[in-house]
Amino acid sequence: MGKVSVGLGAVRLLIAGIALNVAAARAAEPSSAAAAPSAASSSPVNSTGVLYFLRGTTLWRQCLPGGRASRLGAWLDPDVSPDGTQVAYTASLPHGGRGIGFGSLTGPAANKRIPVPGTNTYGPRWSPDGLRLLVNHWDEHYNNWRAAVVSPTQGQFAIVSVAPAHSDDTAYNLGWDASSASVWYVADGAAVVRVDLAGHELQRMDYHKVFPEPIRGLSSAETLEFSRSGMYMAVGIEATTAHEHGPLWPSIVVAPLAGGPPALWTAPNLHGWSPRWASDGTLVFVGFADGDVPASVGPEDFPRGKTSAWLTDGSRRAVRLLRNVDTVIGWRPGACGPSGGASAH
Repeated sequence: MGKVSVGLGAVRLLIAGIALNVAAARAAEPSSAAAAPSAASSSPVNSTGVLYFLRGTTLWRQCLPGGRASRLGAWLDPDVSPDGTQVAYTASLPHGGRGIGFGSLTGPAANKRIPVPGTNTYGPRWSPDGLRLLVNHWDEHYNNWRAAVVSPTQGQFAIVSVAPAHSDDTAYNLGWDASSASVWYVADGAAVVRVDLAGHELQRMDYHKVFPEPIRGLSSAETLEFSRSGMYMAVGIEATTAHEHGPLWPSIVVAPLAGGPPALWTAPNLHGWSPRWASDGTLVFVGFADGDVPASVGPEDFPRGKTSAWLTDGSRRAVRLLRNVDTVIGWRPGACGPSGGASAH
């Protein structure tokens, strides 16, 4: 998110200054008819599972409801593999700069750095099949940001975003397609692009047709999130809420890839960002409800410890999973097994 500090340190990417039409037709996952959720205290959403989350730079795992949180370690920009056994993160290079590291969450805690070219690569995200990482990579040849894919075990590295036509072309807001065979990104705030792992362009959509009249601002810290069905894309945006003249807080928006208007999955009294899809079609995100902080508090002086992990299925209710969460890393629905993992995904 661009205004509340969540430790990502990314440069903000401001796009068009137009209001979100909350009354737009809504797309749901997996149903096709859903309304904007509100910050309700109870919900039919299945809130049993394993939550991975950050407090500061410390990664935690907790079985919900009622389980005890387990500290996994401290990393920058960590992401947990789909099977919950590995962590990938942004690593500091010995002579300055940023690279990519990974390690085990179930065995010895030894961390390994993945060899990638250059000195500025960050923000790894596991593919849905757990075989590769999608990373933000500074291309020194073109002098801008590119999307790249790396294998953590074999060290294979490839830039996959389309070569920029000019120096202002950039790849932001990277995200894996549900198939693990292609990736998406926002190209210079003008198009949403899908490419295969060889860098061939497969699809290009006009940004403002994907999000017709929703965007106040999109931070480059946000990633595009795609549902397991491959039908919907979710992202946290800065959107106009009921507080027209108050602070501009983010909202979760879900857009159908087949076309049609986006759905607002957070109501005016619930503000959220950095969504993650779960295997059951629900979205977990970090945010806060009106009443969690004084109305006078703005983005620049937002108090730490006041954001929570929330879960919604696109209905009019969202459930608060856990308080004092800075960043949501993942949600694995299902009963917790004896090892602390979810027995069903």
